[in-house]
Amino acid sequence: HRARLEGGREVAVKVMYNNVEDMFRSDMGIIKSFCSLAMPHHLPALREIEKQFAAEFDYVREAANMEAIASSLNSHPSFRSRILVPSPV
Repeated sequence: HRARLEGGREVAVKVMYNNVEDMFRSDMGIIKSFCSLAMPHHLPALREIEKQFAAEFDYVREAANMEAIASSLNSHPSFRSRILVPSPV
């Protein structure tokens, strides 16, 4: 979501709804339980999907990743002026 801080700075806001992580983990547990009975060959892919989606709930890690990507892109002359990675606040 686009927003503006009191000082006028434009920012992007990532909203996390109450209990969304718990609901996600519960849903994934149900899906994996079903697949373990009906389609066990899909379990490795589901575990990887769960791992990748679960990382979305770690805002500290996401902020560190954004800073690392920004630093890498800013050090490259071809990308420095063409790509803007938002700074975490």
